[in-house]
Amino acid sequence: MASGNGHLLYRCFGWLRAANLREPGGALYVPRDHQGAGRHDNPDLYGALYLSESPVGAIAELLARSAACVSSRSGTSAASDVRSPSRL
Repeated sequence: MASGNGHLLYRCFGWLRAANLREPGGALYVPRDHQGAGRHDNPDLYGALYLSESPVGAIAELLARSAACVSSRSGTSAASDVRSPSRL
């Protein structure tokens, strides 16, 4: 996706070929159920489309959301699940 200033923006999402842009699976769909907790947005009032200027940033956003889901189910914090490379 290109921004107004010509930069590429990246996002990880479950793309569906048959989906319209703003439907689930579409490039501009904003999944508000993933927003609100620990964010500076208000999903009851508006959706926030999280994009990155790098592919790595988009993947990191996806992994952070996945880690938060796993840790909320296990009762631990996502930060406590991260290990330094020397401890792997």
